[in-house]
Amino acid sequence: MTYTRLDELLLLVKNLLAEIMDTSHLYVSLYDPNNDTFRNVLLEGGESKGLVTDGQRKIVKHIMENGVTRVMSKTELQSMSIQYGFEYDSETQCCLCAPIKDKDKGMGIIVLKSYTDPDAFNEGNAQLLEMIARELSIILQREAMINELVAAKEKAEESDRLKTAFLTNISHEIRTPMNGILGFMELLSEPDLEESQKELYLSLMHKSGSRLLDTINAIIEISKIESGQVNLNLDITDCSEIMDFHRRFFEKAAADKGVSIILEKYLTGEEAIIETDKFKLDAILTNLINNSLKFTEDGFVRFGNYREENRLVFYVEDTGIGIPPEKIEAVFNRFVQVDSQYTRPYEGSGLGLSIVKGYIDTFGGEIYVESEPGRGSRFTFKIPYIPGK
Repeated sequence: MTYTRLDELLLLVKNLLAEIMDTSHLYVSLYDPNNDTFRNVLLEGGESKGLVTDGQRKIVKHIMENGVTRVMSKTELQSMSIQYGFEYDSETQCCLCAPIKDKDKGMGIIVLKSYTDPDAFNEGNAQLLEMIARELSIILQREAMINELVAAKEKAEESDRLKTAFLTNISHEIRTPMNGILGFMELLSEPDLEESQKELYLSLMHKSGSRLLDTINAIIEISKIESGQVNLNLDITDCSEIMDFHRRFFEKAAADKGVSIILEKYLTGEEAIIETDKFKLDAILTNLINNSLKFTEDGFVRFGNYREENRLVFYVEDTGIGIPPEKIEAVFNRFVQVDSQYTRPYEGSGLGLSIVKGYIDTFGGEIYVESEPGRGSRFTFKIPYIPGK
């Protein structure tokens, strides 16, 4: 057989069998080991496409795992239904079943039933069906391999595309502030430059330098995370001081945009004294709050924390542009968000959330995102709560 498309192959099977035996009630059911289900893919007479019912599934799986092609009479079906507790069609007079398998791995079954003739199938029919089932298993294996190769090729192409987008964006994030610094340095050499202009150019140079440094630091941190060089450095820390610092740190930037920065409930007193990696916790909160502030034009950015048994839960919520549902799962991936037209008008390397995810993984924590386009986003992360000794 040279067919590789499943539908073409099954049509060939049906036509071949119809020349030799009764195929008025025929079905082919394929097994999905990922969720332990069977799906009817070829049907003739009475059966319905889709998942095999729970009652039918028991006999189908038994036949597949038993691994023997056989003709079964009505009496045998009745006996098996009692022994194995499965449903069967009481009007069936006899049936012929062949497992589709790859060595010891079950892939599905082929079933022929007769409602009128108890002797509709014989051992010759069984041998032919067994041969067809064997050929079908070879084709199914080949199709699975082709699908895996296509998926791997598409994944590699997507990875190349995203890396190209990442490099383009990083190049922009490095060139833009560098060009700004060089341009303002040239302007500062003008002899008739007023003092106010000098101060403005120096301020813009400082801003460009900070942006360049942030990009370089982000690249370095991502490289460390990728190579597994990030470790926790635990120390006794007052978590309430971290929270208050971030409120004060982002206050001016928020006010400049007309956005409120709100620190809600958070741990205080003895409960706030914890053992943690202060640098990484700072970086996580800084990136999340900065990200929310970047994509919020009006409204608020609010954050806080609370204890949940042996976990410390932080959240950052905003009234920003939100995230499309199809992009939520990808926001922490390297390279993915940098190619989004949805966020392209905003500055940034797109590595902040990747760093956040990497650090939270290092803590042994987890992070969740809830978002609605046009309404805002809420990032919640949990890390182990270790009381300070």
